[in-house]
Amino acid sequence: ERLFEPLGLDMTMDPSAQLPDKAISHRKVLGGNYEVVDWTWTQVGDGGIQATPSELVRWADNFRTGDLGGSTLQYAQLADAARTSLSASERFDTERYGAGFFIGIDGGLFDLGEWEEYTTALEITPDRRVAAAVACNSDWLVPSATATILTLIWSS
Repeated sequence: ERLFEPLGLDMTMDPSAQLPDKAISHRKVLGGNYEVVDWTWTQVGDGGIQATPSELVRWADNFRTGDLGGSTLQYAQLADAARTSLSASERFDTERYGAGFFIGIDGGLFDLGEWEEYTTALEITPDRRVAAAVACNSDWLVPSATATILTLIWSS
């Protein structure tokens, strides 16, 4: 009510909701074939949010507009980000992590999500004018590469 509705997002916090047109996850099995993965998904919180890539990009736009929480919230979300030795990509070699995002040395934001064969990447440019979200329904795909390429194309 406090986050999704003010931003006009139709995300749901119910990880087991049967949503219309929801992608079904698959995994690669021996012989190069795929099988449907039917997980009983009971995690709540960050891993329990169901959203489309379009909704994730609209969520990311709040880092530009500040419609929800204003500049005070934006600062608080990123100010105390912790340094990490994990590297999400070459562009984020000495990043920090806070408020659900890796923060690159250039100020860009990036996050990866993986849960039960689904994989997602969300990337926001340093100037906050471009965001790209890519979701895949198989964990052998690499959505982060596509998200990075899209932000590079759209910001040039």
